[in-house]
Amino acid sequence: MEFFTAGVGVLKTFVTAIGAGLGAWGVINL
Repeated sequence: MEFFTAGVGVLKTFVTAIGAGLGAWGVINL
């Protein structure tokens, strides 16, 4: 369960980073 919780944390960080990157890229292109 500990490994699963850590995996979810990493996944959330990864998704947040991708979302922020895409958002910044979209703003730059506008």
